[in-house]
Amino acid sequence: MDGFVFLENHSVYSLCEGTIFISELAAHAKSRGYRYLSICDTNGFYGIINFIQACKKHVLKPVICARLINSSFNGILVARSMKGYSRICRLITKIHQDDSFNIRNELLKKAKGPTEGRSSGSRPRDYSSDYFVITRDRELLSRMGRDVFAEINVLKKNYARDYAHAKRAGIQPALIYPVYFLKKEDIHVHMLLRAIHKNKKLSALFPEEVQSKYSYPIAGSEIHSRYSFMEDALKNTTLIAEKSCFDFTAGRVILPRYGEDSFFRLKALCLENLKKRYPSVTPLVTERLGKELEIIRGKGFADYFLVVHDIVKRSAFTCGRGSAAASIVSYLLFITHVDPVLHNLFFERFMNETRPDPPDIDVDFPWDTRDGILEYIFKKYSNENSAMVSNHVTFSVRSSVREVAKVYGMSENEISRITKNIRYYYSRTTDDFENYSINRGRTPDGKPSPLMARIYRDAVEINGRPRYLSVHCGGVVITPKPVHSYIPVEKAPKGVNLIQLEKDQAEDFGFVKIDILGNRSLAVVRDTLKLVKAHYDTTIRYADLNPLDDKKTINMLAEGNTIGVFYVESPAMRQLQKKTRRGDYEHLVIHSSIIRPAANMYIREYIERLHGKPYRPLLPEMGKILKDTYGIMCYQEDITKIALEVAGFPLAEACELRKVVANKRKIERKLQLKDLFYKNCLKKNIDPDIIEQIWNMIESFSGYSFCKPHSASYALLSFKACYLKAHYPAEFMGAVLKNQGGYYSPLAYLSEARRMGLKTVKPDINKSRNEYFGDRDTVYIGFMQIKNLSKEIVRKLVAGRDKTGPYHGLLNFMERTRPTVTDTVLLIKADCFRNIERYNQPQLLYLAHTYRSIGKKENDGDCLDIFPGERGSTPPPLKDISRRQKVKNEIELYGFVVSFQPMNLFREKTKDENVIRAEQLPNFLGKQIKVAGMLITAKTVPTKNDELMQFISFEDETAIFETIFFPKVYKKYALQLHCQKAYILHGKVESEFGVISLNVCDIEEI
Repeated sequence: MDGFVFLENHSVYSLCEGTIFISELAAHAKSRGYRYLSICDTNGFYGIINFIQACKKHVLKPVICARLINSSFNGILVARSMKGYSRICRLITKIHQDDSFNIRNELLKKAKGPTEGRSSGSRPRDYSSDYFVITRDRELLSRMGRDVFAEINVLKKNYARDYAHAKRAGIQPALIYPVYFLKKEDIHVHMLLRAIHKNKKLSALFPEEVQSKYSYPIAGSEIHSRYSFMEDALKNTTLIAEKSCFDFTAGRVILPRYGEDSFFRLKALCLENLKKRYPSVTPLVTERLGKELEIIRGKGFADYFLVVHDIVKRSAFTCGRGSAAASIVSYLLFITHVDPVLHNLFFERFMNETRPDPPDIDVDFPWDTRDGILEYIFKKYSNENSAMVSNHVTFSVRSSVREVAKVYGMSENEISRITKNIRYYYSRTTDDFENYSINRGRTPDGKPSPLMARIYRDAVEINGRPRYLSVHCGGVVITPKPVHSYIPVEKAPKGVNLIQLEKDQAEDFGFVKIDILGNRSLAVVRDTLKLVKAHYDTTIRYADLNPLDDKKTINMLAEGNTIGVFYVESPAMRQLQKKTRRGDYEHLVIHSSIIRPAANMYIREYIERLHGKPYRPLLPEMGKILKDTYGIMCYQEDITKIALEVAGFPLAEACELRKVVANKRKIERKLQLKDLFYKNCLKKNIDPDIIEQIWNMIESFSGYSFCKPHSASYALLSFKACYLKAHYPAEFMGAVLKNQGGYYSPLAYLSEARRMGLKTVKPDINKSRNEYFGDRDTVYIGFMQIKNLSKEIVRKLVAGRDKTGPYHGLLNFMERTRPTVTDTVLLIKADCFRNIERYNQPQLLYLAHTYRSIGKKENDGDCLDIFPGERGSTPPPLKDISRRQKVKNEIELYGFVVSFQPMNLFREKTKDENVIRAEQLPNFLGKQIKVAGMLITAKTVPTKNDELMQFISFEDETAIFETIFFPKVYKKYALQLHCQKAYILHGKVESEFGVISLNVCDIEEI
């Protein structure tokens, strides 16, 4: 298509406007025989790396453009070099971060004087600038230099007038044919996205809020036929493209700078800490350190390690994880805490001479100090040179249906009725959703509905498209130059800088990401150690806590009594621990890795082999590699080792295979490596059936999976946490509840505390704090659990108690803290005065409401002032509330019953039903029984036939028990199952490897 280039192609990264996926855009361009392909998204380069890679794949010359729009400007900028691209990034950054930014003034800095009277052929153009500007702004056109073009947008009504003006003014015209969708029928998808973005009904969109219905690419011959009278405007598009082709230098590692002589500083730190980590330095340690330092020096990564070391020093409680835990340098810098030499961790998974991509160090901090760590980074390394990585939030299955239903005018109630069932559908791909939605053309009542059919069809269309940016859970980039010189930077709602790339594109660009993550278990360990010091005068340093040989801890792990223990408290993990009956560190590391969905088929085989089932390795080489895991691949690096030893891959390709197996973006490359793997194995005369079995094991890593260093790091933290649960149970469980966010609800943790023999105590006005805490044999519920209680009154009551001693009654409390009526009533109904008042709740409420207020100030709100003359008053004899009402108050205020295990409420209803207790289940193996329990957690999984089933944990006052709802039963009861509801379960008691579960066939709500 010589003579014209589409310069304004909007991809899906023109958020909620463009409809074209970049892969589709590139494939279309190739099929049409284009030489050049432009991307021109609005105020962003969100998909720049995907675009460059797509152009490379289809052998297209990339033209990097962006349409910049704000109150002062609307036009296209075309990068002519990396320097020009960088300057456009800076302009886009300013658009996002400063609403008053005047692009016109910035562009006029490029002006070289007036250009009036210049004809299009009067003299040759000077294309020495860094970027072209294409605009309809006549002032800019008249004042800018020779790198400006008049935008002749042929989908605008006045394009002919714009062209005539450009010719009169001697300004070169460029024909712009905007593209927002590939096919004309995709205008509907565009309109859906615009209505969602504008939060309007589809029918309420104004014409100016959507693009022209002709915003799709037409044939080049048709372009020339229609606009042949503007031949120079057509040719200038090709001229711009030709002059804007340059080598986009993505992929070069962008490392932070720590200071001069960084390598020697790094080496000195390692040698300084060598004796601290290794009291006896062996030749193996020295050799490992020397090898790693040489690789680090060769790759220039010394600054990176020093920066991470500097960050880690901010906290005494950290957990370096991921593949970095395989590095002795990380270990010596106290970035990680697992000895990689002792535990034989594979350094090449983290870094090697052939690995082209940079290392990636992940460090966990206590969740409540993470923001402080980030603030330190942004301050130390400057806001300009540091930023968070973004997430590209896409339309999910539920949000697609919800948003489409909304633009069709459905009410919130109607939408909720539709979407509430979608969560029971397992959707992994858009194809799955499309298959699911084919027969969804019905109302929630089951009646056929053309509107519902349309909603589901449209939801499929927008599913998976990017919608907005959010902050990545922990990814930080630190750069030697301002971040906006590499990629545009936006401001997140929390105020942090946010690059426009998500983690995969950021890595491909060359950014070296440091993951700074919040970990609640680190806070649990920290808070427990603090209470141990306060209650027992015992000081345990986190760094010195290494309880891998503690018998009590090992037994607790082997028995699966790990509720509250980081990384091993899920039902699946507790079941695995019970089935294996192994609580030692080495097996915990294996279990932390093998417990992944795609490896389910190997877990049973692993358990059988662990318990003595004979097995023969598929190959002798595999027997050596997998001897510690009973011949089963558990860790990501097992892929690399197998590829090296079995298939004879070079190290670079072996590492690449490990990486692409789980990367959905690189399926094509995975298939190429699979073919190579098979060919190499066949050359070594390996039986095809064995090759197939090996490859199936490799494919089991296609979901999420872990490397051994990662599992080893988290297993060490699990051990520390479990040690504290075993030896300081009240302090530990209090810390778990204080820090929230575990696998289970607060009620489940309180039930666990009771089963451990601990007392659980409601908030007490003289003992409790805002947070939960444990003291020897008691867990005290915090004021934080009382719904709607103000933080201000909690602050005042604790401060007042610390300053002048305990409260002596309700009136004394009110005089000292001046609470609002609302807070006073909440504290009374929560029974917080029970230990200092002789009056019952109705009498206390009477006192609180009958003391009249005097001398109120305007800003007192509903504060209670106690009238001194009535302090001696006593309430009338009022009847106390019933036990039923007290329970109701607890549920209303705390969210659950706190005085006793809630299942006690239902025993009267179940005593005549032949209902057994959970602790009795082992006595009824193989029998049909009824047992009552409260649902505490559930996990939905698909079967091989893609039907849904569910594993659900229930509890009563005696134990937690596990149940299985197979597809037929699950389908029948899915909508009736809710957390913290009680049921009578009918089913058969079964056992696997000595672990009891209930195969449910029927349920009754209590």
